[in-house]
Amino acid sequence: MSRPSRLALIAILGFTCLAVGCKGCFDSGSAPTPVTIPINAKVYVKPPSSISTTPPPPLMTEDEFIKLLSGGNTILNEKTLGSTTDTACPVTLSQGSFGTFSNGNGVIASWWDFEAAFLGNGATGTLFPTPPEPPEPTTDGPTLAVREVRVVKEISWCNTESTLIGGCQIGHRIVVTPHATLDSILWAHEIGHSRTLLHRYDSWVAIMHPDILNDHFELSQSECKTYAR
Repeated sequence: MSRPSRLALIAILGFTCLAVGCKGCFDSGSAPTPVTIPINAKVYVKPPSSISTTPPPPLMTEDEFIKLLSGGNTILNEKTLGSTTDTACPVTLSQGSFGTFSNGNGVIASWWDFEAAFLGNGATGTLFPTPPEPPEPTTDGPTLAVREVRVVKEISWCNTESTLIGGCQIGHRIVVTPHATLDSILWAHEIGHSRTLLHRYDSWVAIMHPDILNDHFELSQSECKTYAR
């Protein structure tokens, strides 16, 4: 597989994965269990202005949301041709609700911006962190907890500051910026973090590599068992 030019996004790992990363904590001899991960998405829209009557184009449409989930499922479910390290992983990213929100200005530059993106329109972020989420059940069925994703214009904070962040995950909540052909990989990467997968540095084409490029399709067998356990 040819490697594209290095136009990369940095996908930052949030608090939860830093605290409870579970790499290697499963039985390496057990087979992955097919799972479905429902995903609700909301896209930032600028509030109406009395000055401008022409709304800007949306950051993402519902059709694009459906398409990127389909692309993510292909990446996860199919083994890369010729690869000896990629695995077909029985994970389905399932379409949930799709809508918009208008809190803030579409820029995640602080904890409060992150919090506000997940509150009702007109609300502001809280001064205190949200309570930790309970661990997901591993025996109650094949459908996992819903992931809430917010599509924003820019991210410059995720427990750190950076000039270029493609996504940020904290618990089951994720913020991302839109990146056309890279969206499927970016979302699969961030949802992987929400399953306790950590960044991986031993393969340039790994989905969980901190850079996001359009040939990053590889998910190892051990990663799949964490993603689909």
